[in-house]
Amino acid sequence: MGECQWLGALYQLCASRSRRTL
Repeated sequence: MGECQWLGALYQLCASRSRRTL
């Protein structure tokens, strides 16, 4: 389940970056 948390954090970071760029 740790992977899910890591993926979630990474996804959030990616989304935040994408949102900023957009």
